[in-house]
Amino acid sequence: MNTDRSWDPRHRDNIFRYGHVGTFETQRTSFYGFGQDEKTGINAFRKLLDLDTAVVFTPSEYNPVLANYTSTYYDLVASGQINNSINNLTNIQQGGGLAERPRVRPVSTAYFGNVGAIQTNYSYSQAEQFRITASTNFDIGGHSLIAGLEYEQRFDRAFGVAGSSLWLLMRNLQNDHMKELDTENPILVYRDGVFQDTINYNRALDLNKPRTFDRNLRIALGLDPDGADQVLAGCGQHSPG
Repeated sequence: MNTDRSWDPRHRDNIFRYGHVGTFETQRTSFYGFGQDEKTGINAFRKLLDLDTAVVFTPSEYNPVLANYTSTYYDLVASGQINNSINNLTNIQQGGGLAERPRVRPVSTAYFGNVGAIQTNYSYSQAEQFRITASTNFDIGGHSLIAGLEYEQRFDRAFGVAGSSLWLLMRNLQNDHMKELDTENPILVYRDGVFQDTINYNRALDLNKPRTFDRNLRIALGLDPDGADQVLAGCGQHSPG
């Protein structure tokens, strides 16, 4: 039996540490536009989407050198040395920050070379071979006969994970059952009995959608696996509605 393993000696079999740059806590606000609600026919400021306003970054303790790329990007934005933003993960990635990206890419080649490269992939393989051979000679009626048996069995097993892509995949799977607004059930905003010209919508839940990862994540966070809490990107933070 032969076995082979490719790993980072620090992370070993903990695949969730590979490519982990840090936690990204997304802050959001509702974005409204004036128009007619199709269900009620009322013209008002209708909620159109949840808009990301900021992403709070906490560097990873597992890959501190790699996390420095994103930390430095935040510092450059805060000091005004680069004209970018940290409003959402797309801003951070387009500006050069690392959000569990598959390759080390510096914030700016003027500041960094290609340092901090680490092992971000994990793989394990096993090859097992079993073989039996047997033979015998015997004589029958003046004839010499040889009989033999040969049996061979082989198993090849392999398992591999791209650590950076794993984080991206998990982020895309979370909240996958509640991407749209529930416009069938508008929520009219009143204050002291007076309509405030505002209509909100909860998230439309599709509980029939295959979502094993999302359900397990919510259970791990102590949330209702079929609830309407939004698990915000890469952080374990949640937001009702």
